[in-house]
Amino acid sequence: MTKIDLGYPFDESVYPGLNDSNHDRFGLNHSLLHMNKSLGVIASELEKAEHGAPMDHAELKLATLKQLVNVLKLACHLGITVPDIEKHITDQFG
Repeated sequence: MTKIDLGYPFDESVYPGLNDSNHDRFGLNHSLLHMNKSLGVIASELEKAEHGAPMDHAELKLATLKQLVNVLKLACHLGITVPDIEKHITDQFG
C-alpha cells in the first residue's frame, strides 16, 4: 500500500490547484474518476462482445489491475490499512 500511496501522491507538485481546503474532496474525486475510467474499459469490452466481437482479455486484465490499484489508492487516502482489509475479508468470509 505504501508503494501505491507514494507512487501516486495527491500533492501540489502533481496537481497545482490542490490545497488543504480541497485535499480530501480532491482525493475522493480523483480516485473515482480513475475507477470510472477502468470500468469504462471493461464496459467497452463487454459491449463489443454483445455485438459478436471477441473480448480482449489482456485489456480486461489490465483494466482490472488498474482498478485494484485505484481502490487501494482510495483506501490509503481514507486511512484504511492492510490489517483493516484483512479483517474485513475475514469478517465477511470467515
